[in-house]
Amino acid sequence: MNLLFFAFNLPRLNLYAQIALVLLLSIGALLARVKRFRLHAILQSAVVVLNVGFILRIMLPSLRHQLPASYPMSLKDLPVAIVRLHSCVGALAWLMAFYVILVAGTPLIPRRFCFSNYRRWMCTVFVLWWAAFLSGCLVYYQWYVNP
Repeated sequence: MNLLFFAFNLPRLNLYAQIALVLLLSIGALLARVKRFRLHAILQSAVVVLNVGFILRIMLPSLRHQLPASYPMSLKDLPVAIVRLHSCVGALAWLMAFYVILVAGTPLIPRRFCFSNYRRWMCTVFVLWWAAFLSGCLVYYQWYVNP
């Protein structure tokens, strides 16, 4: 494969990056299970922060370019519904992950808006992130593999 082609094929680069990021999140979850919380926090936070670049540089422009403005009205618009679902789940996963980072790692969030059950929040974010990843793989397939 031509290196120049790879460098300018942003959707494929994003797919590979998302595979790496979801695997790193999974490793981070395992680190928490073996009580390596500091390393867990560093890894999970790095993944969330890194993903912002992919969202802003690749995903949002692609979404604006390829998604019609109208909502799907029939079953033939199922691909559009999948994209919308992926966008909502992905946004929710990222926002919740960022909120967890702020609550767990900074004093920026007032105490009344903090939570104490870190495990429940982190497990929810982990499941949402995997759902966003899998639905994103469907989006990639329908837009770039089998359009």
